[in-house]
Amino acid sequence: MIDDDGWFEIYGLDLKDDSFDVELFEELLRQALNSAKELAGEYMTFFCDEVGEKIVTNLGFECVGEYVGYKKHII
Repeated sequence: MIDDDGWFEIYGLDLKDDSFDVELFEELLRQALNSAKELAGEYMTFFCDEVGEKIVTNLGFECVGEYVGYKKHII
């Protein structure tokens, strides 16, 4: 939770070997929502790509914008 304003945020998920398990993703997100609700949360922010979009919208999230992230591998 960010401060005491009832706003929760999932910043990202780390995946072992870049593997994505749709069922596990959905279960983790459901648990996060339930935990936030138990702590009197009012809002939850979550960033995802197209792969998770259907799941998050099915759980009641609404898209509020398109964001682009960048990375650079430095060796």
